[in-house]
Amino acid sequence: MDKTTEKMQQFFAQIRKNLLVFAQDESLQQDIQTALQSSAQRFLICKTPEECQNELQNPHCHQVLLEDSPTGRQILTQINNWSGEKRRFAHIVFIGDKAKSFDNKAAFLLGIDSYLHKSSIKHLGKYFEQSQKQFLFRNRPWIQEGDFF
Repeated sequence: MDKTTEKMQQFFAQIRKNLLVFAQDESLQQDIQTALQSSAQRFLICKTPEECQNELQNPHCHQVLLEDSPTGRQILTQINNWSGEKRRFAHIVFIGDKAKSFDNKAAFLLGIDSYLHKSSIKHLGKYFEQSQKQFLFRNRPWIQEGDFF
């Protein structure tokens, strides 16, 4: 295994440890929980903005799935205030009904890594993994350079 592949695997192992989920919509919370329970992803669902903001203070918070809502966008504003390095290594995904899954333009305009449509909830585990791979690909130059946390 070459050094680049090894560093990518180390990085992936670190970010995959925890996923912070924020969704106020109870049926969306339940759908996310059901979809993620069948994946290998460990996650915590926050039901209030305050709980989510407290969890975002955790230095091991590198993956966030936010409901696309006014409150979710306020939480994104908090994330975007992180230092450049911390933000670069944070995988941020929105789930909602304002764009198609993997709509690059929507993701770019929001300043997130991926957008997933609510209708793809049954495939959330697979789609989230695909989003992680895209995230790793985009961050490869920084990951190759050395320490990432």
